[in-house]
Amino acid sequence: MYLNFNNLNLSPKIIGSITAVLFLLLSFGVTLIFQDVQAVNFKDLKIRCATLVDALHYTFEALLDDDHVSLDKHRLSHLQELVDNMVSIEDVEKVLILEPNGQVLVSSDSKDYQAFTLAPQTQAFLRQPQKKPQTFLSAADELVTLQAIWGKQQSSPKLLGIVEVRMQGLGEQMEAQEVAWRMLGLNLGGYLLLAGVLWLGLHTQLIKPIKLLVNLMQRFQAGEHTVRCQLNRTDELGLLARTFDNLADELVQLVKNLEGHVAAKADQNAKLASMLAELQATVAERSQLAVELKKTAIPLIKLYPQVILVPLIGNLDGGRAHHFQTLLLQGVEKQQARKVILDLTGLMGIESHVATMLLETAQAIRLLGAEVILVGITPDVAQSLVHLGHDLSHLITLADLAEGIEYLFKQLGLLTRATLHRQMA
Repeated sequence: MYLNFNNLNLSPKIIGSITAVLFLLLSFGVTLIFQDVQAVNFKDLKIRCATLVDALHYTFEALLDDDHVSLDKHRLSHLQELVDNMVSIEDVEKVLILEPNGQVLVSSDSKDYQAFTLAPQTQAFLRQPQKKPQTFLSAADELVTLQAIWGKQQSSPKLLGIVEVRMQGLGEQMEAQEVAWRMLGLNLGGYLLLAGVLWLGLHTQLIKPIKLLVNLMQRFQAGEHTVRCQLNRTDELGLLARTFDNLADELVQLVKNLEGHVAAKADQNAKLASMLAELQATVAERSQLAVELKKTAIPLIKLYPQVILVPLIGNLDGGRAHHFQTLLLQGVEKQQARKVILDLTGLMGIESHVATMLLETAQAIRLLGAEVILVGITPDVAQSLVHLGHDLSHLITLADLAEGIEYLFKQLGLLTRATLHRQMA
């Protein structure tokens, strides 16, 4: 039965790949452990061989009281007994002691007393001047250790003999180690092969489709709203591709609807902007009219050279009081007035801070060298001025405008009171 790999979900693909990798890693680890065990066994074998050599060395030295005394039969029998006992130890194949000339002194093999041939490595060892301990493998895969036995004299020690110990069982260990290396090579080859297959499978089934989706999303984000994935798969990637295509269609339709709404809003905003411009123009015109009205609402009437009459009518709020103060001071300076009549007859009400500003204006006029005459003060205005607690003694206050003009003309020496009454009548 043909199995379509595309019909499988991503989970079995990933789990199967991970399982294969873990199995191969486990096999690789077992091989390494087996090889390490073999290496440990080989190292242990070398240590045991060196220990036997050292024991023979110390025993040989103990049997010799003097470097010039040769071994008698009794001492040789002790050495022979020790050598024979060592052969009974596990993995010990052969133990012998050679004389400095290469002749057999003591051996665990009785055949060596009849016919003995030195191995090439032993011959090379005898030719060395320093004779450092050596360990090598023989042709029969035996572990051979050679060590020289020196005399006790420190200045010029004498070579007394050569100890040779052969250990068996190394051939099997070498074969096992070779098998371990072969298994390690096979595992590495299988790991590389499996890694290549997994990389190819994951690249084809997972990485390549994901890159395709990412590329399409980037192109869609850049403005290509017609791109679609159209990935014909039944796994999670196929579901993701179909979801992307559906979202792209919905986003395109949503953008079209938004563009329509934006166009409608733009038309509404244009109309509102036009209406706002008209409203701003109307407000500007009204503001200009208000400014002109403020200018004309507080007239500065020239009664006589250097004499100004300022009638205040209506409510005097903060803004109008400030405008009045500025306009009056400019008029006094421009006309070089010496007399200023402030007519408060038409003033309907006044706030406390406005009353303070009014008194400050009168003080400023005096500083400019003009005299201020307040006429027509109503009871409400008088009460507001009294509550402020200001000193009004420096101001001239009269009942009405007629008294103010009469006072002014008397000050100027123009008319008497009787003359003024006759002219007014």
